[in-house]
Amino acid sequence: MKTLRFIGLLLALAATLAGCSAAHADLIKQSTSYNKVILMVTTADVNVGATGLSLTIQASKAGGALTTITPTVTELGSGLYSIALTSSHTGTLGALVLHVTGSGAVPSDSLDQVVAFDPTDPAALGLTRLDAAMTSRATPAQILSNTSNLLATDGSGRVTVGTNADKTGYALSQAFPTNFSLLAISGGGAVTAGTVSGNVTIGGYAAGQDPATLVWGASPSGFLTSGTMGWQLNVATANVDGVFTYNPSTHVLTLKNKANTTTMATLTLTKDSSGNTTARASN
Repeated sequence: MKTLRFIGLLLALAATLAGCSAAHADLIKQSTSYNKVILMVTTADVNVGATGLSLTIQASKAGGALTTITPTVTELGSGLYSIALTSSHTGTLGALVLHVTGSGAVPSDSLDQVVAFDPTDPAALGLTRLDAAMTSRATPAQILSNTSNLLATDGSGRVTVGTNADKTGYALSQAFPTNFSLLAISGGGAVTAGTVSGNVTIGGYAAGQDPATLVWGASPSGFLTSGTMGWQLNVATANVDGVFTYNPSTHVLTLKNKANTTTMATLTLTKDSSGNTTARASN
Protein backbone atom coordinates (compact mmCIF):
# COMPACT_ATOMS: atom_id res chain seq x y z
CA MET A 1 0.00 0.00 0.00
CA LYS A 2 2.89 2.36 0.74
CA THR A 3 4.27 1.54 -2.72
CA LEU A 4 0.98 2.50 -4.40
CA ARG A 5 0.81 5.78 -2.49
CA PHE A 6 4.35 6.54 -3.57
CA ILE A 7 3.39 5.82 -7.18
CA GLY A 8 0.40 8.13 -6.78
CA LEU A 9 2.64 10.93 -5.57
CA LEU A 10 4.95 10.40 -8.52
CA LEU A 11 1.98 10.56 -10.90
CA ALA A 12 0.75 13.77 -9.28
CA LEU A 13 4.22 15.31 -9.57
CA ALA A 14 4.58 14.20 -13.19
CA ALA A 15 1.11 15.49 -14.01
CA THR A 16 1.87 18.87 -12.53
CA LEU A 17 5.08 19.12 -14.51
CA ALA A 18 3.36 17.92 -17.71
CA GLY A 19 0.31 20.13 -17.32
CA CYS A 20 -2.20 17.46 -16.26
CA SER A 21 -3.75 16.40 -12.96
CA ALA A 22 -3.60 13.02 -11.18
CA ALA A 23 -5.90 11.28 -8.69
CA HIS A 24 -4.78 9.36 -5.63
CA ALA A 25 -4.28 5.57 -5.92
CA ASP A 26 -6.97 3.29 -4.47
CA LEU A 27 -7.25 -0.42 -3.71
CA ILE A 28 -10.40 -1.82 -5.34
CA LYS A 29 -11.84 -5.29 -4.69
CA GLN A 30 -12.09 -7.31 -7.87
CA SER A 31 -15.48 -7.44 -9.67
CA THR A 32 -17.20 -4.89 -7.42
CA SER A 33 -18.73 -1.48 -8.06
CA TYR A 34 -16.56 1.46 -7.02
CA ASN A 35 -16.96 5.25 -7.14
CA LYS A 36 -13.69 6.79 -8.28
CA VAL A 37 -13.40 10.53 -7.52
CA ILE A 38 -11.11 12.64 -9.71
CA LEU A 39 -10.23 16.32 -9.90
CA MET A 40 -10.38 18.24 -13.17
CA VAL A 41 -8.68 21.67 -13.34
CA THR A 42 -8.82 24.31 -16.03
CA THR A 43 -6.08 24.75 -18.56
CA ALA A 44 -6.08 28.47 -17.86
CA ASP A 45 -5.38 28.03 -14.15
CA VAL A 46 -4.55 24.65 -12.60
CA ASN A 47 -5.63 26.02 -9.25
CA VAL A 48 -9.21 26.37 -10.47
CA GLY A 49 -11.52 23.39 -10.75
CA ALA A 50 -13.12 22.81 -14.14
CA THR A 51 -16.88 22.53 -13.86
CA GLY A 52 -19.71 21.52 -16.22
CA LEU A 53 -17.51 19.12 -18.20
CA SER A 54 -18.60 16.23 -20.37
CA LEU A 55 -15.85 13.73 -19.64
CA THR A 56 -14.25 11.25 -22.00
CA ILE A 57 -12.84 8.28 -20.06
CA GLN A 58 -10.36 5.62 -21.19
CA ALA A 59 -9.23 2.63 -19.11
CA SER A 60 -6.28 0.24 -19.15
CA LYS A 61 -6.56 -3.06 -17.27
CA ALA A 62 -3.47 -4.89 -16.04
CA GLY A 63 -1.18 -3.19 -18.51
CA GLY A 64 -3.51 -3.52 -21.49
CA ALA A 65 -4.20 -0.88 -24.12
CA LEU A 66 -6.43 2.10 -23.33
CA THR A 67 -10.07 1.62 -24.37
CA THR A 68 -12.98 4.04 -24.03
CA ILE A 69 -15.49 3.25 -21.27
CA THR A 70 -18.80 5.00 -20.51
CA PRO A 71 -19.49 4.79 -16.77
CA THR A 72 -21.97 7.06 -15.06
CA VAL A 73 -20.30 10.37 -14.09
CA THR A 74 -21.63 12.62 -11.33
CA GLU A 75 -20.27 16.14 -10.88
CA LEU A 76 -19.63 16.88 -7.22
CA GLY A 77 -18.55 20.50 -7.59
CA SER A 78 -15.30 22.49 -7.48
CA GLY A 79 -13.90 20.34 -10.32
CA LEU A 80 -14.55 17.03 -8.56
CA TYR A 81 -16.30 14.23 -10.47
CA SER A 82 -17.40 10.78 -9.29
CA ILE A 83 -16.92 7.99 -11.84
CA ALA A 84 -19.15 4.98 -11.06
CA LEU A 85 -17.02 1.99 -12.04
CA THR A 86 -18.98 -1.25 -12.45
CA SER A 87 -17.94 -4.88 -11.79
CA SER A 88 -17.01 -5.23 -15.46
CA HIS A 89 -14.59 -2.30 -15.13
CA THR A 90 -12.95 -3.89 -12.04
CA GLY A 91 -13.07 -7.51 -13.20
CA THR A 92 -9.33 -7.87 -13.91
CA LEU A 93 -6.71 -8.13 -11.17
CA GLY A 94 -3.82 -5.72 -11.42
CA ALA A 95 -3.35 -2.08 -12.31
CA LEU A 96 -6.42 -0.11 -13.43
CA VAL A 97 -5.44 3.14 -15.17
CA LEU A 98 -8.04 5.84 -16.00
CA HIS A 99 -7.25 8.64 -18.47
CA VAL A 100 -9.95 11.37 -18.24
CA THR A 101 -10.23 14.36 -20.55
CA GLY A 102 -12.69 17.25 -20.91
CA SER A 103 -12.92 20.39 -23.02
CA GLY A 104 -10.90 23.24 -21.48
CA ALA A 105 -9.52 21.04 -18.71
CA VAL A 106 -6.18 19.49 -17.98
CA PRO A 107 -6.28 15.69 -18.59
CA SER A 108 -6.48 13.70 -15.35
CA ASP A 109 -4.90 10.26 -14.84
CA SER A 110 -5.42 7.80 -12.01
CA LEU A 111 -3.66 4.55 -11.19
CA ASP A 112 -5.57 2.13 -8.96
CA GLN A 113 -4.96 -1.49 -8.01
CA VAL A 114 -7.62 -4.19 -8.37
CA VAL A 115 -7.05 -6.81 -5.65
CA ALA A 116 -8.60 -10.17 -4.63
CA PHE A 117 -9.33 -9.09 -1.04
CA ASP A 118 -11.70 -6.47 0.35
CA PRO A 119 -9.84 -3.35 1.55
CA THR A 120 -13.04 -2.06 3.18
CA ASP A 121 -13.35 -5.08 5.54
CA PRO A 122 -11.57 -4.01 8.76
CA ALA A 123 -11.94 -7.43 10.42
CA ALA A 124 -10.44 -9.85 7.91
CA LEU A 125 -10.05 -8.00 4.57
CA GLY A 126 -12.68 -10.37 3.17
CA LEU A 127 -10.36 -13.38 3.41
CA THR A 128 -12.25 -16.66 3.87
CA ARG A 129 -9.49 -18.26 5.94
CA LEU A 130 -9.78 -15.68 8.69
CA ASP A 131 -12.60 -15.17 11.17
CA ALA A 132 -13.19 -13.00 14.19
CA ALA A 133 -13.87 -15.87 16.61
CA MET A 134 -10.24 -16.76 17.27
CA THR A 135 -11.15 -17.79 20.86
CA SER A 136 -12.96 -20.81 19.41
CA ARG A 137 -9.64 -22.34 18.43
CA ALA A 138 -8.22 -24.98 20.80
CA THR A 139 -5.02 -24.16 22.62
CA PRO A 140 -2.04 -26.57 22.47
CA ALA A 141 -2.77 -27.64 26.06
CA GLN A 142 -6.37 -28.48 25.14
CA ILE A 143 -5.26 -30.50 22.14
CA LEU A 144 -2.78 -32.53 24.19
CA SER A 145 -5.34 -33.22 26.93
CA ASN A 146 -8.00 -34.42 24.48
CA THR A 147 -8.85 -38.06 25.18
CA SER A 148 -9.13 -38.74 21.46
CA ASN A 149 -5.53 -37.65 20.96
CA LEU A 150 -3.43 -40.70 20.14
CA LEU A 151 -0.13 -39.07 21.14
CA ALA A 152 0.95 -39.28 24.78
CA THR A 153 3.26 -36.38 25.57
CA ASP A 154 5.08 -35.35 28.72
CA GLY A 155 5.88 -31.89 30.04
CA SER A 156 8.94 -31.65 27.81
CA GLY A 157 6.97 -32.35 24.65
CA ARG A 158 8.36 -35.85 24.19
CA VAL A 159 5.99 -38.31 22.55
CA THR A 160 5.40 -41.90 23.58
CA VAL A 161 4.56 -43.80 20.40
CA GLY A 162 2.41 -46.94 20.57
CA THR A 163 2.40 -48.78 17.26
CA ASN A 164 4.10 -46.77 14.57
CA ALA A 165 3.13 -47.88 11.08
CA ASP A 166 5.76 -45.74 9.37
CA LYS A 167 9.34 -46.16 10.61
CA THR A 168 10.76 -43.67 8.10
CA GLY A 169 13.13 -41.22 9.74
CA TYR A 170 13.55 -43.21 12.96
CA ALA A 171 16.88 -44.53 14.20
CA LEU A 172 17.79 -46.90 17.06
CA SER A 173 19.72 -45.34 19.93
CA GLN A 174 21.17 -48.74 20.97
CA ALA A 175 24.44 -49.43 19.19
CA PHE A 176 24.96 -52.99 17.88
CA PRO A 177 28.22 -54.87 18.63
CA THR A 178 30.82 -54.46 15.94
CA ASN A 179 30.70 -58.21 15.14
CA PHE A 180 26.90 -58.35 14.90
CA SER A 181 27.11 -58.85 11.14
CA LEU A 182 29.04 -62.12 11.70
CA LEU A 183 25.94 -63.87 13.13
CA ALA A 184 24.22 -66.32 10.80
CA ILE A 185 20.50 -65.52 11.09
CA SER A 186 17.82 -67.46 9.21
CA GLY A 187 14.66 -65.95 7.71
CA GLY A 188 12.76 -67.04 10.83
CA GLY A 189 15.18 -65.22 13.14
CA ALA A 190 17.07 -68.33 14.34
CA VAL A 191 20.74 -67.74 15.09
CA THR A 192 23.40 -70.35 14.34
CA ALA A 193 25.92 -69.98 17.13
CA GLY A 194 29.57 -70.91 16.79
CA THR A 195 31.65 -70.95 19.96
CA VAL A 196 29.59 -69.99 23.00
CA SER A 197 31.52 -68.39 25.85
CA GLY A 198 30.17 -68.29 29.38
CA ASN A 199 27.10 -69.96 30.84
CA VAL A 200 24.04 -70.54 28.69
CA THR A 201 20.51 -70.95 30.05
CA ILE A 202 18.69 -73.71 28.15
CA GLY A 203 15.22 -74.91 29.07
CA GLY A 204 14.99 -75.37 32.83
CA TYR A 205 18.73 -75.11 33.45
CA ALA A 206 19.92 -71.98 35.16
CA ALA A 207 23.14 -70.19 34.37
CA GLY A 208 26.14 -72.00 35.84
CA GLN A 209 24.45 -75.44 36.13
CA ASP A 210 26.08 -78.49 34.51
CA PRO A 211 23.48 -80.66 32.68
CA ALA A 212 25.61 -83.82 33.18
CA THR A 213 25.73 -83.26 36.93
CA LEU A 214 21.99 -82.70 37.05
CA VAL A 215 21.31 -85.94 35.14
CA TRP A 216 23.62 -88.26 37.07
CA GLY A 217 22.76 -86.67 40.39
CA ALA A 218 19.00 -87.09 39.92
CA SER A 219 16.99 -89.55 42.05
CA PRO A 220 16.04 -92.71 40.03
CA SER A 221 12.59 -92.76 41.66
CA GLY A 222 11.54 -89.90 39.40
CA PHE A 223 12.35 -91.76 36.19
CA LEU A 224 10.60 -95.17 36.51
CA THR A 225 7.89 -94.74 33.85
CA SER A 226 7.42 -98.10 32.12
CA GLY A 227 9.23 -98.37 28.80
CA THR A 228 11.61 -95.49 29.37
CA MET A 229 15.39 -95.74 29.55
CA GLY A 230 15.23 -94.99 33.27
CA TRP A 231 12.90 -97.95 33.76
CA GLN A 232 15.15 -100.27 31.71
CA LEU A 233 18.22 -99.19 33.66
CA ASN A 234 16.39 -99.71 36.96
CA VAL A 235 15.32 -103.26 35.95
CA ALA A 236 18.82 -104.18 34.85
CA THR A 237 20.47 -102.98 38.03
CA ALA A 238 17.80 -104.59 40.20
CA ASN A 239 18.49 -108.01 38.70
CA VAL A 240 22.27 -107.99 38.84
CA ASP A 241 22.25 -109.50 42.34
CA GLY A 242 20.59 -112.85 41.34
CA VAL A 243 20.55 -116.52 42.50
CA PHE A 244 22.57 -119.18 40.62
CA THR A 245 21.60 -122.91 40.84
CA TYR A 246 23.45 -125.83 39.19
CA ASN A 247 22.04 -129.30 38.44
CA PRO A 248 24.97 -131.68 38.18
CA SER A 249 22.89 -134.38 36.64
CA THR A 250 21.74 -132.26 33.73
CA HIS A 251 24.72 -129.90 33.77
CA VAL A 252 22.30 -126.91 33.66
CA LEU A 253 23.21 -123.56 35.33
CA THR A 254 20.14 -121.43 36.08
CA LEU A 255 20.19 -117.68 36.93
CA LYS A 256 17.14 -116.33 38.73
CA ASN A 257 16.35 -112.87 40.10
CA LYS A 258 17.17 -111.85 43.61
CA ALA A 259 13.75 -112.91 44.83
CA ASN A 260 14.35 -116.34 43.19
CA THR A 261 11.00 -116.06 41.42
CA THR A 262 11.96 -115.37 37.79
CA THR A 263 14.44 -117.28 35.60
CA MET A 264 16.73 -114.73 33.97
CA ALA A 265 18.98 -117.12 32.00
CA THR A 266 19.74 -120.86 31.59
CA LEU A 267 23.14 -122.22 30.57
CA THR A 268 23.75 -125.85 29.54
CA LEU A 269 27.33 -127.01 30.18
CA THR A 270 28.92 -129.67 27.91
CA LYS A 271 32.41 -131.15 27.90
CA ASP A 272 34.10 -132.52 24.80
CA SER A 273 36.62 -135.33 24.55
CA SER A 274 39.49 -132.99 25.14
CA GLY A 275 38.02 -131.83 28.44
CA ASN A 276 36.89 -128.38 27.21
CA THR A 277 33.62 -127.08 28.74
CA THR A 278 31.12 -125.12 26.60
CA ALA A 279 28.17 -123.09 27.97
CA ARG A 280 25.14 -122.75 25.72
CA ALA A 281 22.32 -120.38 26.64
CA SER A 282 18.85 -121.86 26.48
CA ASN A 283 16.94 -118.56 26.60
